[in-house]
Amino acid sequence: MKIAPLKYIAPDTLEEALTTLSQSEAGKVLAGGQSLLPQLISRYLHCDWLVDIQNIPDCNVIEEKAGQVVICSMARQRDVELNTMVKKQLPLMNHLMSYIGSIAIRNRGTVVGSLCQGGAWAEIPLLFVLLGGTLVTQSLQGKRYIPAHQLFVSNNKTSLSSNEIATAACFPVPSSDYSWGYCEYSQRTHDRALCLAIVIVLIDSLGRVADIKIAIGGVTETPRRCHDLESALIGGSPEDSLAVQAGQHAAMHVQLTDDTTLATDYRRQLVSTLVCRALLQAFAASKSRKAEGKS
Repeated sequence: MKIAPLKYIAPDTLEEALTTLSQSEAGKVLAGGQSLLPQLISRYLHCDWLVDIQNIPDCNVIEEKAGQVVICSMARQRDVELNTMVKKQLPLMNHLMSYIGSIAIRNRGTVVGSLCQGGAWAEIPLLFVLLGGTLVTQSLQGKRYIPAHQLFVSNNKTSLSSNEIATAACFPVPSSDYSWGYCEYSQRTHDRALCLAIVIVLIDSLGRVADIKIAIGGVTETPRRCHDLESALIGGSPEDSLAVQAGQHAAMHVQLTDDTTLATDYRRQLVSTLVCRALLQAFAASKSRKAEGKS
């Protein structure tokens, strides 16, 4: 199939782009296009105006600001992956990037674009939810700041209005005392993940869980934090048995989406296994850090 007839514009200013969107009935913003263009080709989405923002100045900035990694709308995923500041301040993001498609995909795809697509199976939205990020948007009416828990409505649907453009994504940087773990499973390399689990954890001086954040995706309507599980793990000892119990708890309480291709029990087992493995990674990293500190 081919893209349905549409009008294309590549404005040089943000104001021009916003003006075009405000006059459009079904305008779409083109950044990297790695998700948008296939959806237009398959006629899954309809578009009357395609607004390409790559010519707008200062849209590819990646910077640290006020304890956050701030990534502007045209910053490519590969640039974020190779960015020295990101590797130092938010190594978990750097690690996640390697799971996204291929290098060719990451050379074109953008971080902000992935958030605007809102795929429940995608790595960047999962991290955004875990850290409690904020998406900055602009319209002719002014700026809007959308917290992560209000951004994702359902799979591939967000709370963005059709007349606004996401200009930056802000990812809070956890303290360096936190350790992290990440696991995902797909049937083939570079396929969409069937399930994802991500964890950051802080272990106190007594060897107990002082703070923890867990998020899962792929099997839920949107990326989800596991708040009840997090509360249950506070004060626990970071041992293998706790990770196993946490995985079982997550599998039991997760609200799965409908899926006609995979059995429910299989998907719950994926949740249990991946949450357990992510926790084990985080616990092992914390123990390794403490051992290095003593030596």
